[in-house]
Amino acid sequence: MAFIGVDLHQNSFTVCRLEAGGAEGFETYQLARAELDRFCATLDADDEIAVEATGNSAWFRDEVAPC
Repeated sequence: MAFIGVDLHQNSFTVCRLEAGGAEGFETYQLARAELDRFCATLDADDEIAVEATGNSAWFRDEVAPC
């Protein structure tokens, strides 16, 4: 399980990930299908994601919810 914070930008998003064991990491992805798929591949079913409340938050949620 990991806790993941997502900061949305116009053409990218930055992810801060805190693993259960305490390891932390940051990564920036472009807002493109291939990059969203790459982000989704890092997710586990029990991960918790907090997304910045912006105009495209609902869209981002809809994109990653099936992951």
